[in-house]
Amino acid sequence: MLAMPPSPSWYQGRQAIGVFAATTVFADGGMFGGDASNRWRLIPTRANNSPAFAIYQHTGGNTYKAFGLHVLGIDAGELTQIISFIDPSLPTRFGLPAKLEK
Repeated sequence: MLAMPPSPSWYQGRQAIGVFAATTVFADGGMFGGDASNRWRLIPTRANNSPAFAIYQHTGGNTYKAFGLHVLGIDAGELTQIISFIDPSLPTRFGLPAKLEK
């Protein structure tokens, strides 16, 4: 399952999540605009005793700005859930920088 609170939409199953990601997050000119290559950087962390990633979005030039946090659910060694919190203040609350340089 993939959810992005507070958005009421969510996606269940690998196929549905794959279609969503391919047509929005990783699509050229998709909902995040522009070339999809090198658009995102992830920094591993932990949240609520679960694996997580701080998300950074390329904003032009050599800069990636904080975008939010993915918290992963793992069961029996399988990825079962991704909760994506889109809030640029979250990485700094985990002691991570507000921006990254390329």
